[in-house]
Amino acid sequence: MSAQRKDKLPHLKYLLYGAILLFIITLGVYFFNFHDGISQDHTEWGTFGDFMGGTLNPIFAIFSLAAILYTIKIQTEELELSRKELEATRDELRKSSEAQQEQSESFKIQNESIKLQSFENTFFQLLNLWLQTRQHLVIKIGMITGGTSSYVTTEINDLSEHHDYRKLPFKTGEYFSFEAIKMYLQILKNMNGFNYEKFNKKYENSTGTYFIQIYQILKFIHNSSIVNKQFYANLLRAQLTKEELEFLFYHCLGSIGERKFKPLVEEFEFFEHLVLNSTLEKHLIRYATKAYGNNQTILSLHNKVLEKV
Repeated sequence: MSAQRKDKLPHLKYLLYGAILLFIITLGVYFFNFHDGISQDHTEWGTFGDFMGGTLNPIFAIFSLAAILYTIKIQTEELELSRKELEATRDELRKSSEAQQEQSESFKIQNESIKLQSFENTFFQLLNLWLQTRQHLVIKIGMITGGTSSYVTTEINDLSEHHDYRKLPFKTGEYFSFEAIKMYLQILKNMNGFNYEKFNKKYENSTGTYFIQIYQILKFIHNSSIVNKQFYANLLRAQLTKEELEFLFYHCLGSIGERKFKPLVEEFEFFEHLVLNSTLEKHLIRYATKAYGNNQTILSLHNKVLEKV
């Protein structure tokens, strides 16, 4: 029972006390004026009852009506108070729900931020590892003269390959990083029949790690739950020179790269900024158009070549 309701209950008691007091007064008035004591005559008792009933019944009826009206007033006030308390409770629940929702959104944003930070830490570690691998790429070129012919021999991890020296106009010596990639690319393009399988068999021990790390970075981006995956793929692509893009283009057409690597470079539009040459143009249709992004020049040429096939 509320404190306000307790404060109002004495008013009902006063009505009861007043009714009792009126009863006593009426009884006193009757005996004082009309009777000299307790009578043994039942007719006088009937007269007494008529007097008391006729006098008190209207008064008690008024008292009862007043009590009922007062009770209704109290109940109405209680209902109004309950309604206000219910509204206040509803407001508190709504505010609590909003606070929980805001807290949930805050936790969600914080969680997404932590996940992104974790992703970026791993991504940039993988990227730095790959940059170091590229930096340490090496190829040795030495000239062997036999009879009337001159040849170039490449020696990497005890592997050697002979090519017509006239087709490789490079000075003998040791080449690192970007220059090594240019040399590998030139050796590949000068092989008879442009045989990447033969090239890979000879040089996988030197170039394999370089390509595997690019594949792992793209796979890591692909398998992540981040929203803007293309942004990070573009960061990786921005590190590649035009020779590296061309080298990667041929690698993904080989038996090793075609099944898993090729779909990833297509997904991330890796050859959008490919610099075309006659050798590349022959193999454009071997990739889905998505690999070339929005490069309209390449896409137009791709469609023309496709129409001729």
